[in-house]
This record gives sequence, structure tokens and C-alpha cells, in this order.
Amino acid sequence: MAVTSARRLLVDASARLAARGALRVVFLADLGFEFGAGTAMRRQAQSLLLDGHDVGIVCCGRMEEGRVVDARDPGRESLQPRGQALRGAWLGIRSVPAAYCIGPRRPRVVDPRVVDAVASLAPDLVVVGNLHWAGWSVSLLAALVDRGIATVAYMHDLSFVTGRCAQPYACERFRTRCDERCPTAAQYPALAPALIADEWMLRRHVFVERGVPIVANSGWTRRAALESLGEGAHVDRVPLGVDTASFAPIDRGVARAALGIAGHGHERAPLVVFGSVDAALPEKGGPVLARTIELMRGEHVRFACFGHRSDAFPSAIPLGFVGDERLMPLIYGAADCYLTLSAVESFGQTALEAAACARPIVSLRGGGIVEIAVDGVNAVTLSDAEPEAVARAIRAVTGNAARAAEMGAAGRALAESNHSLAAQAAAWRAWIMSWSQPRDEPGKQPKGGDVCR
Repeated sequence: MAVTSARRLLVDASARLAARGALRVVFLADLGFEFGAGTAMRRQAQSLLLDGHDVGIVCCGRMEEGRVVDARDPGRESLQPRGQALRGAWLGIRSVPAAYCIGPRRPRVVDPRVVDAVASLAPDLVVVGNLHWAGWSVSLLAALVDRGIATVAYMHDLSFVTGRCAQPYACERFRTRCDERCPTAAQYPALAPALIADEWMLRRHVFVERGVPIVANSGWTRRAALESLGEGAHVDRVPLGVDTASFAPIDRGVARAALGIAGHGHERAPLVVFGSVDAALPEKGGPVLARTIELMRGEHVRFACFGHRSDAFPSAIPLGFVGDERLMPLIYGAADCYLTLSAVESFGQTALEAAACARPIVSLRGGGIVEIAVDGVNAVTLSDAEPEAVARAIRAVTGNAARAAEMGAAGRALAESNHSLAAQAAAWRAWIMSWSQPRDEPGKQPKGGDVCR
């Protein structure tokens, strides 16, 4: 009966969308619009606002000087995409900092204040993103269903199917059972080994027994969810989008001059841009970048790096952590090639941004990024993070200007056709309306997530 309840609420939401043309949608997450998942959520909110839906956010807050405080509400104007009008109402951001409950020896919790904050916005649909920073339990989704609120989990990473981690990388335990043998239990988000098996089982309760649906950001993420949860879960795919009017091609010379990196006799040298939230992290490829830069020392090529610890690479131009997204198109615009070396990316937002800016990409093939960085189309992709192979790929891209331009144009076309804010809005509308039709049993739907391509 519980399974029927969770999915019946989605059927009701689809009926309201058919009748009214728009819904009240609330996104629930740990950190609001901060970092990668927060950026993705902001773009999801933009898409739905463009499509006429009323949108609000409930989150834990943000960290400031060692304590959790209210998240900043950017206001409706900051959400306005270039050249487009928001048709829906912005309901603002509501924070619940008192519900912060992270700690390695604390079981994940459901704080009724979070449920009340969501319910106070009277949503027709709640989209739940990352919760791990706040220490909130996935049981929050079941609690929302119990309040009669249509609820769906959105997978920015794999935390909804593991026992604790956001990305298991080479660990395969999440497919069969996470438990006290977890090799990374002390890493973020840390959890006492004795609690991990219960968290892994809890996800099976919420998404299989209770039947709360999942939407994944890529085909790779969707497959990982089904492999872990089994055929009893409803898992679809709605890819992320980007403002293709803001993230658009810019003249390289203009971009380099604006960033102050044009000069010193290197104007004609190809520029390779690398970046992530923390550029030096091993899982983001920092050590491989360092070795690649050293390997290419003396060649006619420059490197620039954005993100925390971007100054960890002495021979690269450090651009620092970029808090203002409006600067990012300039950074991609300055590049001849965008380089990403993450071992696994569930989606690959920076690759999408670079593609929208018509820049060719060199990347690894780990995860859903292959849907954005398409080998032989707009990217050169590598199976292994070997510095020699990375250097060869960079030379192949930067050494053939005509081919690089073709790859950049292909990436721009991919972003415009599949990943614009309008395309993202249409995919969400199609997903909601798919509940108005009889659905096959969980796991019997098309393996490629054909409900929303």
C-alpha cells in the first residue's frame, strides 16, 4: 500500500499539471545553491521558473566561521537567464540551520522542522537533492510522502544508493551491501562503520518498499541506481541544463584580456584550462595534472586552473575559486581546450559549460560525463589517467586548430539541443506528465530511461 501511496501522489501531481499548466515545486537539499549540486539545483529552478512553475527552496543553510547559518536568497533577478523571462513566482529560500545534524557517530535523522518547512510552501511536488552535508536521513522522503506530498529523489551523485558516500569510485560494495567493511568510512561524509549497513538497507526501504521514485542526472547514474536497488525501483533520467545564452562562445583574445592573462609574449600559445571545486584533489585529477604539466614543460602550451588550491600547480595560471558564475564563460572563452581529469563524474557540469562555450574537451571516461564529452565528436576521452596519454590528447586538440573548431562547434550544438534550460524544463514536464499514463512495473521500463531522454 505504501508503494501505491508514493506513486499515486505523482499521478495526482500530473493531473494538476494537466489541469493548471504549472505546479508549485520545492527543491529540498542540504546546502542551497552552493557547490556543484547547488549549481545544478539553481539551474533546475531556473528551468522550472521559465516554464511557468512557482519554485522555492528549503535547505539546511551554509557554513560561516564554523557555524551553520541561513542560506543567502539570491532573489528573483539573479535567477533571470539572459534574454528570457521567468514566468513562475520565486518563493524564496527557507533555511533550517537548527536541523544540522552531521557527525560520524550520529545516525542520520529526520527533523520534523524540515518537513514542516517544506509543507509550509504547499508544494505540488518536492524534488530532493543531496542531503549528506546536513546529516539528514533519506527517510525524509518517506516522511514527506506520509504528509501527502508528491516527492522524488534527484541523484546528483550516488549517495541515494550507497551506505554513506557520494561517489564510491572503485568500490563495488554499494551494488551488493555496504557495511562496516567500508574502505572510506572516515572520509566525508564520515559515518561510523557500525551504522553503514543500516543506511544501505534504509535506501532499499525508501526507494523499493516505499516506492519513492528516483530521477538520475545521466544514464550512467541511472544504471548504477538500478544495479544497486534492483528491479523494484522506479528510476528515470532527466539530464541537467545550462543557460546557453550566458555560456556561449567568446573571442579568445577578448576573454584573455578581460582575465588579465594575455601578455608576456604568450598570446599565441594554446591555453589549456583545468578546474573543479578543489583542483588538487586526487579524485579530481590534481596529481595527474601536475605530472602532465611537468611532462609538457618547454612545449608551446600554457595551463590555467580554477578552483580551491588552484595555486598548487606552480607552472599554471591560478584563477582561484570562482564564486561568481558570470566569470566562467570568460574562463572557458580564454581556453583552446578544456581539461577534466575526474576519475568519475556522475554528469559533468564543467564539461557541459565548456561545450556550451564551444571549446573542445579532453576528459576521462568515468561516469556520465561521456554523455557530454563525446569521444570523436566534441572531445578526446581517455580510459586511464596516464600523464603521457593526457599530454598526447592535449597535443592532438591544440595542434589542429581546424579540428578543434569543429569539435567546439559540435559541443555547442550538443549543449543547445539537449541541455539548454528550455530542454531541461521540457524534460521535467514530460517526466511529471508520464505519471498520467499507466506505468509498467518497476524495472520493466526501458533500460535507457526513455520516459525523458
